[in-house]
Amino acid sequence: MRSRGRASRGAGTRDEWGRSRRSRPATGGRPRRTGAEAVLCPVCRSASTKVLDSRDGRDGLSVRRRRSCNACGHRFTTHERIEETLPMVVKRDGSRQAFDRGKLLRGLQLACRKRPVRRELLDAVVQQVEQWSSTRGDRELHAAEIGERVMHHLYELDEVAYVRFVSVYRSFESVAEFAGLLREMEKAEKVDPEGQRTLFEALARRDE
Repeated sequence: MRSRGRASRGAGTRDEWGRSRRSRPATGGRPRRTGAEAVLCPVCRSASTKVLDSRDGRDGLSVRRRRSCNACGHRFTTHERIEETLPMVVKRDGSRQAFDRGKLLRGLQLACRKRPVRRELLDAVVQQVEQWSSTRGDRELHAAEIGERVMHHLYELDEVAYVRFVSVYRSFESVAEFAGLLREMEKAEKVDPEGQRTLFEALARRDE
């Protein structure tokens, strides 16, 4: 027969009305996982990760977090961004699709392949194009307008990457088209030290 004065195993304390209140099991000192830490490890897919360092992005609209996996020890970086309402993109064939940040970044990376352009600069270009798209207030935006915007930024970063991007964007099919673009770039540099305005005006006339 058990003694009334001894608490049974697993029993906790009692509240002010005499009801039994079980104690929560000990966690062994393991830190609680917050919402900011609930990210799967890209190596072992464990959800037990922790944040080592957090830094605000240059634009003030993103947070960069350095994380570590509690299971395998792998360290990785995540980027959290404010969700923005972006317009639908109208393609050349008239179809519509959502603004695809990843697709835009992949296009920039392809144009800058083996060029001395840092990844963070490409991220900044994508961010600037996103902000420009979201602040226009339009529900739809033509892909040609986005392409022109990207070309402006690429021209400032790397001229070789710019030529690559234009050749794909405008579907160049001959050496003559490349030569024509290079001539336009040379003329623009002579008229305007920065070259941008004159060059893009010339390209726009070619599309008319």
